[in-house]
Amino acid sequence: IILMIMAVSPLGFMTGTVMRQEEAVVMIFVVAVLIAVKRESIKWASIITFMGMVAGKLLVGVLFLPLLLISKRRAEVLKWGIIPAIAFHAIYALIGFLVTGITPFIDFAPSETQFCASPFTLILYFYDMGGQTMKWISAGLTMAIFGLLWFRLKSFHNRQFPMLAMITFGALFLTFYHINTEYHIFILPLLALIPFLISSSSKKLILFISHLTLAISTWGFVVIFGIHYFKEGKSAHSQSKEIILGIYRKYVGFQPMKPIEMVLLSLTLISILAIILVTYKALFTIRSVDAK
Repeated sequence: IILMIMAVSPLGFMTGTVMRQEEAVVMIFVVAVLIAVKRESIKWASIITFMGMVAGKLLVGVLFLPLLLISKRRAEVLKWGIIPAIAFHAIYALIGFLVTGITPFIDFAPSETQFCASPFTLILYFYDMGGQTMKWISAGLTMAIFGLLWFRLKSFHNRQFPMLAMITFGALFLTFYHINTEYHIFILPLLALIPFLISSSSKKLILFISHLTLAISTWGFVVIFGIHYFKEGKSAHSQSKEIILGIYRKYVGFQPMKPIEMVLLSLTLISILAIILVTYKALFTIRSVDAK
């Protein structure tokens, strides 16, 4: 059911079917971790998270934080997930440096951050800063937010894992400098599950509206920015792109794009923030009910 939701959502269809990106693979690892936690296998949840980092994206490692938050067996998370992940990527980075003279992960900073659906993209419309500067500012903000989450969200039950993971991913999307549009399909399994974990109909409605807004605004942003970008002749020559741009030029014309881009990007970020806040509030409501 979760994979079917991914397939029909704009967040998943464009990425998994049209673009054939590995983000769909990452989403499957997220589902596998959810299943492992439901079966109370913290060991396998940790191993799968590590495997997801190797096979898909480093950002899958974000799942280690909610695993630590819900697990009373934190030594297993360290032994089977975090320590192997650190060792593997340290060796990978060392070999990369010895072969190329560049340290993978640390030296990376994209120049075209405008393609990314992050708050830093919005900042770039008003204030220019280099990729390395954005990287270290966002790294500091991300670590600070994760530290705050650790302080506030320790000792929850396994059944709250999807909500904890949703909040953690959402926090990352709001603070990390390089969030590609397609990365949002990571959270589709979580968005599909969370409405079943809360009883409030108003909270469910907000989640559904935020999910729909996120899907439309995220891809709307990347399409509008792409038209803007290609119009300026910055893309590689592509006959298909030229045909599409020709049709757009003939029937629509090139209107001012930046205001539309900023609106769509703002809606993307607002919808993520709404999902975080609703999930956060619902999480503590559940804990207070359980305590009674």
